[in-house]
Amino acid sequence: MLIVLLIVGFNACRTAPIYNAKHIPISPRPSATEEEIEKTIRYAGRRLDWRINKVHPGEMQGVFRKRDHTVTVAIPYNKTQFSILYLDSENLDYDGDKIHVNYNIWVKRLAEQIKNEIGFRLP
Repeated sequence: MLIVLLIVGFNACRTAPIYNAKHIPISPRPSATEEEIEKTIRYAGRRLDWRINKVHPGEMQGVFRKRDHTVTVAIPYNKTQFSILYLDSENLDYDGDKIHVNYNIWVKRLAEQIKNEIGFRLP
């Protein structure tokens, strides 16, 4: 019985409330085009092994795979901000509120990388 409680407790420690990076401010140069912003977001994702594709103007979709885990996120953006929003996952214990802590780490890294790349490539 104690072993079962320890296993349940250990699994609970590996999950956390899901993190959505919302309304992250960016400030590309005023002349930056939507295409330049798209390319920069795609490049930032590629640097972290995300596959990012355009869904429609102002929104991209990112997919990240690590071993047997998969994450899919929406990335809405404009010239002043972007967000990274959970869409789907596989093998990350998502229960509608909580998810494996690695998801939050991956999304935070992607958000930081996008912000840095826009600042560097589109000053």
